[in-house]
Amino acid sequence: MKLADKRFWIFELLIAIISCLLGIWIWGGDVELIATFLISGAMSGLIGFKIGHTSVLKMSFAVWLSYNIILTGGLLLLSIGKQAAIQGYILLFGFILLIASFIPFLVISWIYFRMFMTK
Repeated sequence: MKLADKRFWIFELLIAIISCLLGIWIWGGDVELIATFLISGAMSGLIGFKIGHTSVLKMSFAVWLSYNIILTGGLLLLSIGKQAAIQGYILLFGFILLIASFIPFLVISWIYFRMFMTK
């Protein structure tokens, strides 16, 4: 993987689109939270492309798992100093997002492999 590789940046763009759509769908227009979604999407795209660029399932699983871990951790960092119940709700949200986000990441990885990795 090279950062000059055009396929990597196309994959990052697809992950950024899905991350932004998830953030807007869940939280609306809060810029700080949507930025958290985009940063976690960029980091998980980098991890997923590095780990699983040979298989669709490997890539989608790596992106999906790292996205949810990074996003939940980022949201917990944003909630430091707030009520303890908010942190519990964030962990619950992270678990629900873990279940709900698998299909979009699988579809994005499949589209990417179909368009750019098979010849």
